[in-house]
Amino acid sequence: MVRNRNVTPVLSAKYLFMVCVLCFLLFGCGFSGLFAQTSIKAELQLEKVDLPPAYKGGEQQFIEFLQKEIHYPADARAYGVETLVTVHFAIDESGKIQNPEAKVGRLHLRKQHTELDGYTGATQKQESERWWAQIRKEIGSQMEHEVLRSLLKSRKWKPGKKEGKKTEVKGVLKVYFLYADDKVK
Repeated sequence: MVRNRNVTPVLSAKYLFMVCVLCFLLFGCGFSGLFAQTSIKAELQLEKVDLPPAYKGGEQQFIEFLQKEIHYPADARAYGVETLVTVHFAIDESGKIQNPEAKVGRLHLRKQHTELDGYTGATQKQESERWWAQIRKEIGSQMEHEVLRSLLKSRKWKPGKKEGKKTEVKGVLKVYFLYADDKVK
């Protein structure tokens, strides 16, 4: 019986070639946006009462928790999206966050969408715009969901007081999603 000893080098070359192609696809064809610099900034405004609600560790601890907990959605990174998500909520008499309602602001794209979706012709402009309207809606809702998920995951607050009694206090949370392309530096 004759053995073919050349099979192993041929298979190794095929695997090496497939790995090279995979790396090229991942890092050379649009996924570089997934590794761009992104940051989350948050601001909190609470209704004025005699004694405002208190988060364990203070308001700065709450902001730091949100900045660590909120994840920049991968789709938003890929398209270079920046926006502001505003959340209106209440802190009830027991210190729980109640009725949060998020609204995403206008999405600012830091990348040209033609480089990502391949639409470059004028005849395809209308189709491209419909497609981008859908993408914006999906990315916006992902960002709203991420902020709400993180807000509801936070600890209970020490309730606010008005005239010596525990009271519900309304608040507004503004979360900024910021994007910086590595190529711009």
